[in-house]
Amino acid sequence: MITIKKLTIVLLVFLLGSPARADEQSDTAFIRLYQEYFRLYGENDKEEEFFDASKQMLDHFREKGQLDRYYKIRMNEVLYDTEHNQPFRAIKRANKMLEEMKADNVRQYDVVYLSLGTIFESRGNYRMADHYYQEANNHINKEDVGSQIGVYSRLAFLKMFREPEEAEKWNELNGEKSREVIDEMPAYYQVYLSIKGCIAFAKGDRNTFKKAEKEFYDFRSQHPGQLDNYGLSTTEIIHDVFEGKYLSALNKISNNEGDLPDIDRYDMMLHIYQMMGDKDKALDIANQRANAVDSLNSNLLFDNLNELNVEMGVAKMKREAAEQRNRLLTITTVLSLVIILFLIIWIFARRRAKKILVEKNHQLKTALSIAEEANKMKASFIRNITHEVRTPLNAINGFTQLLNNPDFELDEEERQSMTDSIKKNVEDITQIIDELLQVAAKESNNLFPKNDTVNCNMLCRELVEKFEMETDTNVTMDFSTELGTNFTIKTNETGMRRVISHLLDNACKFTHKGTISLHCGLDAKGRKVLISVTDTGIGISKLEQSKIFEEFFKADQFTQGIGLGLSVSKMIANKLDGDITLDTDYTNGCRFIVKLPVD
Repeated sequence: MITIKKLTIVLLVFLLGSPARADEQSDTAFIRLYQEYFRLYGENDKEEEFFDASKQMLDHFREKGQLDRYYKIRMNEVLYDTEHNQPFRAIKRANKMLEEMKADNVRQYDVVYLSLGTIFESRGNYRMADHYYQEANNHINKEDVGSQIGVYSRLAFLKMFREPEEAEKWNELNGEKSREVIDEMPAYYQVYLSIKGCIAFAKGDRNTFKKAEKEFYDFRSQHPGQLDNYGLSTTEIIHDVFEGKYLSALNKISNNEGDLPDIDRYDMMLHIYQMMGDKDKALDIANQRANAVDSLNSNLLFDNLNELNVEMGVAKMKREAAEQRNRLLTITTVLSLVIILFLIIWIFARRRAKKILVEKNHQLKTALSIAEEANKMKASFIRNITHEVRTPLNAINGFTQLLNNPDFELDEEERQSMTDSIKKNVEDITQIIDELLQVAAKESNNLFPKNDTVNCNMLCRELVEKFEMETDTNVTMDFSTELGTNFTIKTNETGMRRVISHLLDNACKFTHKGTISLHCGLDAKGRKVLISVTDTGIGISKLEQSKIFEEFFKADQFTQGIGLGLSVSKMIANKLDGDITLDTDYTNGCRFIVKLPVD
């Protein structure tokens, strides 16, 4: 029988092949690393060294941009965990590999499915193993001969005793592909011949086995020094069975001469006892096999529970830390606001003083007028920000007193409602402070580095779902797009999210009936993403349209806000190499258009 360990080592060769690229053949350091990697894979008690070598291989292929080979190394890490009785860790590693593929926009999913199939096969769960191997075959790159060989050989091996006719079909496909690379990698064809003999054994076909056996040994003699001992022990055991030397074969299996794991040993012994006609022994072996599978799955469940306990402990620590941060945030918000107020007043005073000094000799009258206007603006700003901050602070204070007053009996729903209100008001104060900080630091070029890959449709749908809860009941909110499902741009996700959120927030604030629409598209040249927010609200008068992006400007002094939202949003869009404009031709409300570069 072919063991999981032996076959996964062959898979390692299938997936990588020899370092045949010209640049790698001349890179002696890489060749040494490559050889060391294979050596460590096949040795026990070398886990740390193996994963260190694996990381170096991953860094090499990532640097070279060879993502196909990069993810095959990732798969080998999954196989390594599987062989070393770490199935839960292997599953987690496979899931992480899938997430990484999505981030890289790589569609090499056959690697992930092949990994998962191997994990479940090692636990005796052949139904799930077959499912994942079939998925691997459905997603395989038809130009990747090595990966096709890996999938076909796994399916042939899996179905050997349960569906030998089906196994034969998969192995013939394996043989066809192996012949294509027989000169470069003869080990592939050796695996095909070994599985062919095993299938003949499973079918009880002595003549076919004898032909396969002869072909196997002839092929080895034709390639001296190029092949390892793969398949030799298995072929010898099957030879003994067909020669009637059942006890000899059983002894070799019991002594694990073929390096067989328990599940494979049970399968082979069960088939031999059936050929011998010893039903009692066959039944006993079947029971032993079932117990072994149960034991493996119980161990997997126990490992899962231990892992989940650790993860729950980490989650609890994170939650407690978050609660502590929220408490500190409430305290520091007021202190931060005072500091920011003094900073802004100092900035205004400094600007005013500079202007007065420059113009005092020849524009005294004009300077005095500007100073008076600045005083009015400062007073108006202080009144505005004091009102905007006092309102949520009063709410926070009131709800906090109610929550801490033992004389008030609150049910869980009321308590949760008050807690949500406190959180909402803290977020309002935080937003005011963020806007003030961004204005104060608007000269910095490092606030919004464009290091994120953002899926435009996904981000916009998420924001629409969030703001749907905040719109008036008479208002309908919708989203449309001309972009592809996986269309992404390189930008700063936080900045992009903040710009669109503010435009949606404005639309919700000034629209009391009708529709709010968010739309994604491209400009005529395909170089810029156009994201428009259109509403049927009160609109902006022609006289005020030129001022809406000025700092502290408010068309309606009685609405919530300090007049920084649009100016900050435009500043963020500019730092992302984009812009925000008002569509002055639209007259049924407001339409703002955000333009961001595709590259």
